[in-house]
Amino acid sequence: MGSEKEAEGRSFPNSMEMLSSQAVDKMIKVIFQFLEETGVKFDKHEHAYDLLSKAGCDISSDDIVKFPSKVVEEYLSYVPKSFEWWNRAGTEFVEYGSGNACFIADAKAPNYIDPSTGEKRQSNQDGAALMVHLCDAMPEMDICGTPLTTDNFIADNATTVLNTSKPVYLIAGDKTDILKAAVEMGAAIRGGIEELKGKPYLSTLISPEVLHNPKTVIEQIQLCTENNVPTFLGPMPIGGVSSPVTIAGTLIVCLASTLPGIILAQLFKKGHPCVDSSYPSFMDPSTGGLGGIPENSMADMARSQICRKLGILLSQQTSLGAITPEFNQDCIAEITWDFGRLSTSSFDSFWGSGCVGAGMVFSPHSLIYGNELASAARRVWKGIPVDEDNLAIDKIKTVKSSMYIMEEHTALHSRKDLWRGKYSLPLRGAEGGKDLFGRIDDHLKKILETHEVEPLSELQQKAINDIVEKYKG
Repeated sequence: MGSEKEAEGRSFPNSMEMLSSQAVDKMIKVIFQFLEETGVKFDKHEHAYDLLSKAGCDISSDDIVKFPSKVVEEYLSYVPKSFEWWNRAGTEFVEYGSGNACFIADAKAPNYIDPSTGEKRQSNQDGAALMVHLCDAMPEMDICGTPLTTDNFIADNATTVLNTSKPVYLIAGDKTDILKAAVEMGAAIRGGIEELKGKPYLSTLISPEVLHNPKTVIEQIQLCTENNVPTFLGPMPIGGVSSPVTIAGTLIVCLASTLPGIILAQLFKKGHPCVDSSYPSFMDPSTGGLGGIPENSMADMARSQICRKLGILLSQQTSLGAITPEFNQDCIAEITWDFGRLSTSSFDSFWGSGCVGAGMVFSPHSLIYGNELASAARRVWKGIPVDEDNLAIDKIKTVKSSMYIMEEHTALHSRKDLWRGKYSLPLRGAEGGKDLFGRIDDHLKKILETHEVEPLSELQQKAINDIVEKYKG
């Protein structure tokens, strides 16, 4: 955390690009024209309407808000380029943005794979506690979200904060009370609301509808700005269903759905941290199947370029999750291919480790494999130093074509320069000849047996439980 991520978490230095600079400019122009000439719907909200109107937006009688391009440009310029996301104890932080790429363990899955039996089970609080505990144990997962969801989002959030010491990414749902309860939990852990504002501990995903901001979304954005809760905005257009089936058309819908919420947040409070977390996906009209490895990753790579040009933060949504319904060789191939491409693009975060079945199931084995891929990516992102020590010209002159294995230089550099996976590239003959799944399964059991999370104080635990009871029903 903190300065460590500045060295190890930066994005790939030569990112792959899907769009030419001219194409990026054209798409931004189309998005701005759409917001200015057509607009998006905002449900009636007196304070929001007042701010939008004073900023120069036109609000029609049928609640359509049109944004002049100069308003869009001005208020996007207020969005910070990074923010600090603090751990539970308030001692360390992840710097989100500024060239750092972090990993968020979050799935919100209604089902999970029981690590002791291998069976799929419906999500419950015991399973959620176990999966959060596992997420906390993953060294490459910087942020812990809610891997499982039940029919009680407030209790799900409580389970998360009770079982990880990492910064948290909590559920907002479609009711303002869910977010209010999450803010109260953060304040109880921090020791007060002002302390929470000073060291933001929780962030949340708010989900506008496609080209529509319901009243609850507006209320949640306002609540986040009032309490300095970094805000991820994530509409989920589906190409061929709620957006054009073309990648470019779906991206227009994504950004035209997200930017108005980001602008509203800046109207509530200039400089509030906001992240474009839109999730473009595609449906095959002939089969009804969702997803598609090339289309999803291409859309995200193009979205990255557009957001970079606009100067706003973004999260990557599809790389560490899989459409495949279980962790098997198909799942491994899908995740590896997708993440391999996307990790050469420029994102502020990667999301979805542990997701299989298009987000319907959380797999602990997939989480561990995703953690390994994250470790490999970070090794690539370090790049290749070319200082005197790494060029090793003095050693080459001395040793020439003889053996380097006995040199101190080899011992010093072998561990920090050479990446060796625990599962992907095992030592020859290690692990009794087990395959990748078997190696992960053995390690999974050891992690669950040995990993410990420092508990909250009894007073803090009681406060969290009281909040859950307060909002029950």
